[in-house]
Amino acid sequence: HVLIVALDYKYVKNAELTCTKDARTMLKIAGRAEVDDITVVTDTQGVGSPGFPTRSQVLRHLRVVAKRCKPGDWFVWFWAGHGINVPDHNGDETTGLDQAFVTPDRDGHLTESAVLIDDEFAMALDTFVPDGVRILCINDCCHSGTICDVDSFLYRHEIYSISASQDSEEAEDIGSGGVLSTALRRAVRLLSIE
Repeated sequence: HVLIVALDYKYVKNAELTCTKDARTMLKIAGRAEVDDITVVTDTQGVGSPGFPTRSQVLRHLRVVAKRCKPGDWFVWFWAGHGINVPDHNGDETTGLDQAFVTPDRDGHLTESAVLIDDEFAMALDTFVPDGVRILCINDCCHSGTICDVDSFLYRHEIYSISASQDSEEAEDIGSGGVLSTALRRAVRLLSIE
């Protein structure tokens, strides 16, 4: 069960990315793995469209896809978009910063109050994904090293995380998607040839 969230942010000047290309890459990878339950969430329909990927919509999709999982399954989360560091308000981060997925508000603005903070994401993953389901999170965004809080949240699940950068680093969008997604595509292609 794969949930792909890929935001291009074309509605915010100087924030534009090419993450829907990453979504296509992940669709191809999932197809090669014969995954039959894939949900793709993008912002290409524009601000105000049904399902526009605000924090609450992304969490709703997470809950819906997770609900379809059964013990022994894998739940795969893929995020391509902006990631950011924000002040840690509950003291669980030694750096004083939480990491967050940059989700727009319903008007398409990118504000700190609209982001999906790692604490909320970890709680949602652990709550919505049924027991006995393994979790893989792939995050092609800046500041994503611990964005799933694998190091600080006490998950009930076996969870793995692949991130494009450390918490203090920025990831790269090369105009044809992110570097991490591009590297994954190339690795899968090379491995499938062997």
